Amino acid sequence: MAKLVSMLLIIIFIFLIGYLVYLFSTKKKKAFWEVLGAFALIIVIAIALLFNKKENLIWVNKPYDSKQSITLEIKHKKVLVTGTTYKFQVKKSIEELFSIVKNQYSNASLKDGQISIFKGNHYYKIKLLENKGKKNMYELYADYIVLRDSSLDKFYDIPFPSDVVDDMRIDKVQFSVDCDFNYLKDYYKEFTNVTIEDSKITIDDYKKLILNYNNGQVAVEIN
Repeated sequence: MAKLVSMLLIIIFIFLIGYLVYLFSTKKKKAFWEVLGAFALIIVIAIALLFNKKENLIWVNKPYDSKQSITLEIKHKKVLVTGTTYKFQVKKSIEELFSIVKNQYSNASLKDGQISIFKGNHYYKIKLLENKGKKNMYELYADYIVLRDSSLDKFYDIPFPSDVVDDMRIDKVQFSVDCDFNYLKDYYKEFTNVTIEDSKITIDDYKKLILNYNNGQVAVEIN
């Protein structure tokens, strides 16, 4: 429907330009100004349609594997897309949004004001960024951290609860977390490529990652 309206506006736009040229050349001033006013109105309508364009598909890629992604069908206004994050505006509360997500992903859950979806051994989350009555801004994002191994000067994307670290970009292979080991065990319980033993979590993905937990500290071994 939006495409049809845009095409009609373009046709009218071209016609009015031609008609304005004709009126100007024949010196019909009154008609010229009337058509010019209509021309200005068409421009205002076109700009309004452009800035209020609605999208239907929300998506983000899985980190370190752009061939895998998660998509949601929600009518919204797109704000910013980075690949692993998607900011959007929609006239719905978090509870209403969760109802839509739940219909598309049966394993979706709502806890502490955040929607979580598990797909392909990865968590994706939706959080509220700005509450403006019914016109709220949300962000769909892949839940992970970026770990830098300074000894090799390499970066690794790790599926990890980003809400328990101060910054998702970590410049060392040992870092502090604001959670206990049971929290991490619960986070990884749905992963089919994870084994948990004592205080050690092994993730067998594009790299074999071993997370060793000790009193609020996580040390990572990369094989």
